[in-house]
Amino acid sequence: AVSPQPQNSATAPTITAQGPTSFCTGGSVALSTASATGNSYQWRRNGTAVSGATSANYSATLTGTYTVTVTNGSCTATSSGVSVSASGSGPSPVITAQGSTSFCSGGNVILTTQQASGNTYQWRYNGIVISGATSYAYTAYLNGAFTVTVTNGTCSATSAPINISTGSAPNATISTSGTTSLCAGSSVTLNANTGTGLTYTWLRNGSTISGATGNSYVATLTGTYTVQVTSNGCSRTSAGTYVGVFAQPSVSCSSTPAAGTIHASASGGLAPYSYSWNTSPASANATTAVTTSGTYTVVVTDARGCTTTCT
Repeated sequence: AVSPQPQNSATAPTITAQGPTSFCTGGSVALSTASATGNSYQWRRNGTAVSGATSANYSATLTGTYTVTVTNGSCTATSSGVSVSASGSGPSPVITAQGSTSFCSGGNVILTTQQASGNTYQWRYNGIVISGATSYAYTAYLNGAFTVTVTNGTCSATSAPINISTGSAPNATISTSGTTSLCAGSSVTLNANTGTGLTYTWLRNGSTISGATGNSYVATLTGTYTVQVTSNGCSRTSAGTYVGVFAQPSVSCSSTPAAGTIHASASGGLAPYSYSWNTSPASANATTAVTTSGTYTVVVTDARGCTTTCT
């Protein structure tokens, strides 16, 4: 600092370098001198005043000898020179993503920087060195900021960060409202898990069901049903739910008026069969006697519970 003395004398200021004074082109070093009330400052490079460099601190980026002249009132003093050397062509790394930087958990993107003879590389994740990540390319899996530091000789530079965003796939489950073993003509409602922002695609035997995009689906056909649930572009597919649809038994009815009997003959479906006639009293036999003329109906039920009516 300048310490004004009587008879217009002053103590020469001192420059302090806040780092190495030799660095690669594009770098800098902060130079400073003591600050005191009433002082004014002028920095010079190679004896020529640096325009606008009038504070106690100066960031030197060019090769040269730097001095600072400090004035306080009528007292002026100039420091000794400090030599700064800016040489060498330092790297200027830029990261390029070879794909989208937003993807679902389990995905990845390859990050690359420029290759050049003599370069070495170090990748960082959120500012922390990634062990073994010393190639010009790195495969990123995680959500966060990635940078690469490139060194060539004594010159090093670090890229701007590139941000990776990963999302999680939602749950995907199916519950049923009723049995999944059906008779032809029946149905069962399949329900997917619900949540804010979820979208749905239903599939049967692995093929998309056209228009089936709600959180439930009414199944009427035999097959294995799955649902793909999507949130923010990330999808998960549920385990399969099997629905079996079975044909009803075939029944033919006949009567033997001479014997006073009516008869039902069943086939198909799954034996054994049970019978329910609308006779009075009700009959549960395949053949039953009747004593009055009329229209008789039988409901035949197979072992799966599928029914057919014959009149």
